[in-house]
Amino acid sequence: MSPPRSRRLALWASVVGAGVALASLASSDGAAQGFVQAGLDGQMMDEAVRPSLMADPGEAVYRAQCMACHQESGEGIEGVFASLVGSPVVEGTAAGLVEVILAGQGEMPGLGGLLSDEEVAAVASYVRRQWGTGSDPAVSVAAVASVRAEAEAEPEAEIDTGQVERRPAAEAGSTLQEGWQDEARTLVAHNCVVCHQSEGEGVAGAYPALAGNPVVVGPVDPLIRVIRDGRAGMPRFGFLSDEELAMVLSYIRTAWGNTAGLVEPGALEAMP
Repeated sequence: MSPPRSRRLALWASVVGAGVALASLASSDGAAQGFVQAGLDGQMMDEAVRPSLMADPGEAVYRAQCMACHQESGEGIEGVFASLVGSPVVEGTAAGLVEVILAGQGEMPGLGGLLSDEEVAAVASYVRRQWGTGSDPAVSVAAVASVRAEAEAEPEAEIDTGQVERRPAAEAGSTLQEGWQDEARTLVAHNCVVCHQSEGEGVAGAYPALAGNPVVVGPVDPLIRVIRDGRAGMPRFGFLSDEELAMVLSYIRTAWGNTAGLVEPGALEAMP
């Protein structure tokens, strides 16, 4: 049975992915900890997560867009993120898997607006090769293009970009607009909650809490760079406008008992 094509809320840490937001990749003694609740003060980045260093383009896409939730082993996190090992979607048809990657399913956002046909084909082939049992795991670019075209041709279908609709540029400014909190909640629900949870508590051992995180409430420049440019398993959120990023930053710095200051869009405009 083919997965649904309907648009789904909540980003998989992009995302969208998506992501292990605000996590460090090493403990103080240097032993590898994976994606753990370590805050943002660490500067190390596991070279394995840099897509440019991956010999297999499918592995590169997986590490950048999928591993934060499904984990390096493909086993996910029980009760939170689905395992790919033995998954009926992975074991099923190539078209079914491509459809889920493009349009999303459940709390997983669609990646169709973020990935090219070549990237979707590469990551689908990688997932089927790693955790599927079929004799022919390869997924062609033509097959992805066909599924995408079919979805886009159906009026009720929508390729989910993992983004909310941006407000018109004419409304953007150097300061937060009145009533920004309502839009900020929507942005956070789309892009943050699936990993960091609705109360900012995160998932122990996997995704750091935003509530009480010293980096969230600390100097804003490092926080801007991590959210805008990504880090380790956390995807980039540079697709958001400066105003949208400012709303997200302001929200997480003032929600869940955090008492840091607001961030104005002008602060992002001034950053390189």
